[in-house]
Amino acid sequence: VVSAMVLVLMLGACAPQAAPRSDVVMNGISVSGTGKVYINPDLAYVYIGVRSESDDVAKALDKNNEQANEVSNALTSMGVEAKDIQTTAFNVYPMDQYSPTGEKTGTNFVVENTVFVTVRDLGKLGDLLSEVVNSGANNIYGIQFDVTDKSSAVTEARKMAVSEAKKQAQELAD
Repeated sequence: VVSAMVLVLMLGACAPQAAPRSDVVMNGISVSGTGKVYINPDLAYVYIGVRSESDDVAKALDKNNEQANEVSNALTSMGVEAKDIQTTAFNVYPMDQYSPTGEKTGTNFVVENTVFVTVRDLGKLGDLLSEVVNSGANNIYGIQFDVTDKSSAVTEARKMAVSEAKKQAQELAD
């Protein structure tokens, strides 16, 4: 019985498939719409770094830790919460020094410490950047702006896009 059922299933799978009907006409139109909403940012993300260099790795680390602590203190004094300060990179590496004639004269050690900071009060952004530079930050990387809650703007843009698409469809149908 099992063999017969397997045979029936195999024969059914090999049976010719029905060709699509060519006498059925599909009528329709396709349209698309666009909706744009402009909103002002209320957040900024910035990478702030401290880079130190010395011929002794311990001195470079100590100097970097001191600068990083000063930058951290500056950030918290400006109202940035600890949850909005995240270390993203910490690097220690040797860097060879060369004379003008190309001869190696020694090796310095570079220490880099970078934090990712979320700034929630954009009115303080300029003062905050000035404060961290004055406290020892010597690298500031690309500031990115964002919006905390985009959901209402996305909903509004979607409604605009659908409305535009409906208008196009009606024009084509007419």
